[in-house]
Amino acid sequence: MTMPAQLQFDALTHTYRHNGAPLESVTQVLARAGQIVAWGDEEDLRRGSYVHKAAALYDRGSLDFRRVAAEWRGFVYAWRNWKRDSGFKVQIIETPVFDAEHGIAGTPDRIGLLEAFKGVRVVVDLKSNKAGQIADAVRYQLAAYAMLVRRTPGERLERVGLALMPDGKYSVKHFPMDSLLADWAQFLDWKNGGNNGNGNGNNGD
Repeated sequence: MTMPAQLQFDALTHTYRHNGAPLESVTQVLARAGQIVAWGDEEDLRRGSYVHKAAALYDRGSLDFRRVAAEWRGFVYAWRNWKRDSGFKVQIIETPVFDAEHGIAGTPDRIGLLEAFKGVRVVVDLKSNKAGQIADAVRYQLAAYAMLVRRTPGERLERVGLALMPDGKYSVKHFPMDSLLADWAQFLDWKNGGNNGNGNGNNGD
């Protein structure tokens, strides 16, 4: 899967455009609704960016663990360990997607297959934090990604939040399939101006 030609993504400003028209990102919607702090502090940004890049290199078979910064190496080991333990098969790595009808865009961390879900595709969001926490707001982030990447109107994707920890361990949060459409509806309500709830997490598309 490659980024659609009509979608433009500026990595420096983290902005999306569709044929030149601006799109709101998934995390911008959630931040505007008070559900997340879109970027967190400088340390969160540096760690998250580094770990995501290293994990992508690992998935592409080009990571030399000896060259990974010692302070963040454990987070990347955690990604490797979860893939090994779960049998996750990566299909798509951090490819921007969009929905012109709703005016939103985002970049899911991973899309692939998990043995436990028996052929149903899963969208995975990676977090890197010492406490191994997955905020409940991630359910809405992943619901939006699941709807953006579906191949047919009836496709339903499983959703997994994965917290990577510095000691190579991880924690997993599975959001049930039966809440997908309700979570998507709540996300769209926030997109259209609704605001219910308090912020409870850090994130970035």
